Amino acid sequence: SKDKVFAMVLTEFILQPQQSVTYQDRWTQQDEEGRTIPAGEYEIIGILKTQPEIISPALSIKITP
Repeated sequence: SKDKVFAMVLTEFILQPQQSVTYQDRWTQQDEEGRTIPAGEYEIIGILKTQPEIISPALSIKITP
């Protein structure tokens, strides 16, 4: 998220049982310095910055050349 700008917006909403919310973003396969990520195996996690923090299960990916 280094090259992103986020407006601080506080929003409260209540999810009903079995209801979900999905957020999407696109990764350019670059690190914080703009360098292309090399081929290899990686894990992706999501962190919701709430109190307490919520961390998603890891998702394993493989980048091939």
